[in-house]
Amino acid sequence: MKRRTFLARSLSAALLGAGITALPGCGFQLRGTGATQDAGIERLVLATTPSALSDSVTRALHDAGIELSDAAPLRLNLGTERIQEISLSGSDSGTQEIELQLEVPFSIQRTADNAYLLDQQRMQVTTTFRANDNELLTRDNDRERALEALRRDAAQRLIDRLRNLDATR
Repeated sequence: MKRRTFLARSLSAALLGAGITALPGCGFQLRGTGATQDAGIERLVLATTPSALSDSVTRALHDAGIELSDAAPLRLNLGTERIQEISLSGSDSGTQEIELQLEVPFSIQRTADNAYLLDQQRMQVTTTFRANDNELLTRDNDRERALEALRRDAAQRLIDRLRNLDATR
């Protein structure tokens, strides 16, 4: 009986080990780790007004290995975010489903000649959350968490645009 258990566990461990070693070979990566964060741009000027979105973008750029410098070859012009809240529920009381939309204008320029590599575009990210009118404090906390997630998502999408821009330069 002990030998059968030993063989079964050994076989399970060998299969698990083979599966784990095969995952990186097929291109699998955990989100936010590894080479996917390398945007291909080493330095960047961030032209924006201080805001929660600009803080998220700054963190995302830092995490992607991009240094913010006034002597960088590219400038990311980030406009003011616009937040829209839309109630998706039919009633005005009880539990409501609310859609939050964050829209931000941006453009990318070369600093040497101010030529636009990406003319002004608008990026929009959306999420939903549930809110109960009887729990106003929880509603505010849920809204803030949803906004933070939207800002992180918008910052990551900007990094993706920079990555795509670098591939076409």
